[in-house]
Amino acid sequence: MRLVALFVFLFSSGILYAQQSSPAIAYPTTDIVVDGNLNDWPKNATSYKLTYVFDDPNRPADDFAPSFRVAYDSKGKHLFVGVEVIDDDHLSVAVGEEGNRDTVTLYVDLQHDTKGGANVLFTAGDEGYTDIFKRSPDFDGVHADFDWEDVTVAVKRMGKVTTYEWQIALGDDLRPMHPIGIDFFISDRDMGEEEAALAIWTPQFGKSLGAIRLGEVLPVSEDTDLDWVEGRVTAADTLVGPIERIKFVNKRHPERWFQTAVDSTGYYKTILPEGTYTVSPTYDLNLDLFSGSHGHETRRITPIAEVKVQVGKTEKAPDLVLKTIAKPKFETLSEGALRAKKPDLKEIDRFIKEHQDYYGIPGVSIALIKDGEVVYNLNRGVKHRITGEKLTNESLYEGASTTKTLFAVMVLRLVERGIIDLDKPLLEYLPFPLIEKDERSKLITARIVLNHQSGLSNWPYPSKFGGPGGWMNGPDITLNFEPGSEFGYSGAAYNYLGRVVAHLTGKSVSQVFKEEVAIPFGLKNTHFTYDRSILDQLATGHYHAFPSYKERTDVDSPASSVMTEAMDFSNFVIGLMKEEHMSQATYESIYTPYTKLTSEQRMYDPEYPQGVANGFFVQETPDGKIIGHGGNNGDFNCKYAYILGEQVGYVAFANNNLGEDFVRDLELFLFRGTTEE
Repeated sequence: MRLVALFVFLFSSGILYAQQSSPAIAYPTTDIVVDGNLNDWPKNATSYKLTYVFDDPNRPADDFAPSFRVAYDSKGKHLFVGVEVIDDDHLSVAVGEEGNRDTVTLYVDLQHDTKGGANVLFTAGDEGYTDIFKRSPDFDGVHADFDWEDVTVAVKRMGKVTTYEWQIALGDDLRPMHPIGIDFFISDRDMGEEEAALAIWTPQFGKSLGAIRLGEVLPVSEDTDLDWVEGRVTAADTLVGPIERIKFVNKRHPERWFQTAVDSTGYYKTILPEGTYTVSPTYDLNLDLFSGSHGHETRRITPIAEVKVQVGKTEKAPDLVLKTIAKPKFETLSEGALRAKKPDLKEIDRFIKEHQDYYGIPGVSIALIKDGEVVYNLNRGVKHRITGEKLTNESLYEGASTTKTLFAVMVLRLVERGIIDLDKPLLEYLPFPLIEKDERSKLITARIVLNHQSGLSNWPYPSKFGGPGGWMNGPDITLNFEPGSEFGYSGAAYNYLGRVVAHLTGKSVSQVFKEEVAIPFGLKNTHFTYDRSILDQLATGHYHAFPSYKERTDVDSPASSVMTEAMDFSNFVIGLMKEEHMSQATYESIYTPYTKLTSEQRMYDPEYPQGVANGFFVQETPDGKIIGHGGNNGDFNCKYAYILGEQVGYVAFANNNLGEDFVRDLELFLFRGTTEE
């Protein structure tokens, strides 16, 4: 059955819209001229509605209705993409401090690997506005040569419809029956509105972080046979959770694989070429791609159904019944596995390896400390799931927010020498123009920042202040509360304090870190921030099993930028355990919380007192007073913790978003002897 017979009318305008979310079918053509007018497109070029629209539900339906169509030129090796946006208030030029305008971003992935990959982004608006974003060849060799020379785009406004017409030269990467990853991020801003309406084609934001989040275009010939497949995903137990997407992999041609969305009832329907396909969820865990918080107790089994697509009928696929399996079972111990008089390191090793496999974590770096020395060190797995490059003892992980305690020690050592006063307002040291209009900002001190009471958001939006790469950009910031009055976790505040430290010392924060922390504590493979000299050592972050592709910056971020590994970082933890390199009074200040968390603010064990003490999280538990800090950059998770007075602790790094779950299980086993909450 040809695709043209399968369309349904969804709008009175007579435009034909396909029902399925992916793949989009591209037929050959030689007649398209890229001029922003789609009248010369072939009749079989179906329009696909972008169904994932994020907007104010009270806005009129005709204010923002995007759709697209695709075609290709087999001789010139060009992919054509036509986007139409119905919009009654179109911003053609940049407006406001952020330079907002209506734009369409087109994502392209030529690799289209089931393991994920990178992509290149082309953004266009009218008035000749264009932008391109691609990864460094260090991280993406597939799209490194892509440029605007390979792309022609025309934007045209007619009435309420803005048309974006693209021609992309793909060369030999464009061939019939070879899927290409594409997707969209469409932004519609109305004059006077603070927030934009947004639309994407397939579920999940963060598409630039990994190509697994895109949909597919399938170039076909005129006589290619296609037909519908429908089915249902069901759950055998309540722990499975919602499934957003499933994938179909052709058994004879595994490079021909496609994803389609699953609705809230578990139903899906899509169109595929003839062939026999395996059907399975895109992700094999009972949480969505960006989740990583503890409490998701089980991993999903991914049973593989099989369906044969035949011409002339809508194929009913077998139900995909998903079940969950429990975490690996270990005997509950009378005391923590690491706290035993003689720890069973073989059993601990088995625990770590089985839980790493259970959570599907590509790589872990673990150091366990007993009696003030490392008794166990493990670097297991791969730096990158696609390349399969093995981890070594020198491999580096993003330390994320564990950076904050390294920075806190740096500040506390400067306090001991009188270089900075914990209780002097920071604005008296260094102005911060973005917060100065809020009179309460004059109350912010180093002590208030270290204890997360500044009133600043973690990373204020829409300001670009605070994250690696900036601190002076954006509109004025209003504090969330009076500084010193309550808890409010803020990386931005730490980065402001970092600029104060740099100002007072006349040195970069990285240099101060080297002098105040790295040298005294013996850190030789810990780097305060990224630079190209450590590129070959770096592990790649992952979301589940899929590599994450993000830009790395060489800007010091006291909140998040450290690169390290467990064995080297353990030198810092051992130094803290032994109360070295700072005075006894300073150590007492990191044992006694300045900020006390409410039960709602506590991540784990809400029944036990928790607080913040000059950059460290302190938890009172039946196992003792636990000092430590975690870190979560999304695609990297880590934590270190030790029991005060026992000389027992651990350091753990993981290069995916499930490290938090893994580390929580590990801590319970090491300190409490169980994995039960």
